[in-house]
Order: sequence, then structure tokens, then C-alpha cells
Amino acid sequence: MSDRTILIDLATERLVIATLIKDRRVRRRYAEEISEDDFGDPKHRVIFTGLQQMDRQGLTWSEDALARMCAGKEFGGFAYLRGMLEDF
Repeated sequence: MSDRTILIDLATERLVIATLIKDRRVRRRYAEEISEDDFGDPKHRVIFTGLQQMDRQGLTWSEDALARMCAGKEFGGFAYLRGMLEDF
């Protein structure tokens, strides 16, 4: 068993996700530096992976496009996404 403690800051994760949603240039710039493993919240991992898939397919941001990319995986729902975007 590892003695290493990993601290998860969900507010920061939400900020990063909201920024990636709002700015495609930021998504592209950090595509190689951030991975789904950098997120502690499983919903954030799913959203991040969905955003990456959207970029690979040349899709612009929309709730419907993200829902398709998430392919039935739990991402918190549209209300969760909207709240995140409003908060940040």
C-alpha cells in the first residue's frame, strides 16, 4: 500500500473543465499536458474525455455533442454542466 496522499480540489477541476469547454484553443493547447487521470471526480474524467473526442472529430461545443461523445457514461447531466459554466 502506498503512503502517498493525493489531494483532490473539485473546485479547481470544475474551473479547468469550464475553461476547456469555453475555449477550444485552450483545449487544443493543453491536450497533451492534461489527461483524464488528472481529474479526481469520475464525472470530470468523462467530460474531459468527451471534450477530447469532440476535438478529434472537429466538433464545436454543444451539450448534445458532448452527450454523444460520453456515450451513456455518467457526466453529471446538463444541469451540472450549466452550473459549472455559470460558476466560472
